[in-house]
Amino acid sequence: MNRYHLLALLLTICYTVASAQVGVSINEQNMKIPRGNKPEPIKTTPQKVAEPDVTINTATLYYNLFDSAQSAITAQNFAVAETYFSRMLAADPTNENNSLVLSNLATVQRYQNKLQEALKNYNMAIDLTPNAVTLILNRAALLTQMDSLEYALHDYQRVIAIEPNNAEALYSHGTLSLQQGRDSIAAEDFNTLLGYDPNSGLAHQGLGNLYKARKNYRKAVQYYTDVIRVKPSSELLANRADCYLMLQQLNEASKDIQQALELTPDDALLYVLRAKLNKMRFNYEDVERDVKLASKYGMPRAQVEQMLK
Repeated sequence: MNRYHLLALLLTICYTVASAQVGVSINEQNMKIPRGNKPEPIKTTPQKVAEPDVTINTATLYYNLFDSAQSAITAQNFAVAETYFSRMLAADPTNENNSLVLSNLATVQRYQNKLQEALKNYNMAIDLTPNAVTLILNRAALLTQMDSLEYALHDYQRVIAIEPNNAEALYSHGTLSLQQGRDSIAAEDFNTLLGYDPNSGLAHQGLGNLYKARKNYRKAVQYYTDVIRVKPSSELLANRADCYLMLQQLNEASKDIQQALELTPDDALLYVLRAKLNKMRFNYEDVERDVKLASKYGMPRAQVEQMLK
């Protein structure tokens, strides 16, 4: 593996989130899932792009630009990294690594919310290497972010055709299918993943979401608990708390909401859940407090009130 491929790995990791496995054998390496969410904005100070030494040959220029791009990424200066990746392509248009350069260029553009430019470059990268699973997954995550869900589903299906046991593709395809009300397809995806890996935290989380959507809250709690036991997250705790509220298990819901707030105290949805809990306990002053907190952290009051009905 040359030094360029290390950067490709670095940028792939930028769009993945490790999730826990269930059971005594925990293997997180196949649990990295692009969430499809917009990356958090990163405040950076633009830096002047250094001019290369005009006496070096093309190959040296190509990898010098790589080094500069890597330094810019380390500094989270994605605009500068974008410039260097573009110059790499211009320096050696036929280089065999250009598919990955295009993918990395698209990734730093996505960090800057240049979504159409990012999509164009992912498309070109995949045209060069049609069966590159990582590139297809990166494009699928971007398409999800852009709400082009049918195209994203197609990309996940494409990955599954290449790698039938790809956990990321199975989980993401199932999740998008569930969001669209295709719960039978989602069930097939999650159960397929579970068949490949009975300890898959993604499979258990997906099945928890599936049973919650089907209003089988007790079954959903079981699957969420499997994952939370190994690696709790705010999202999982919130989902389980919501199930507990539906089951009238208020003390359990309260514990999950409190733990989730300790992890992400600025999550508006958690205050909505706590407002629901307080409403069920007839603590109306606390309901109003939580409505205000949910609004403070970005959820319009009218939406909060609608969710509490």
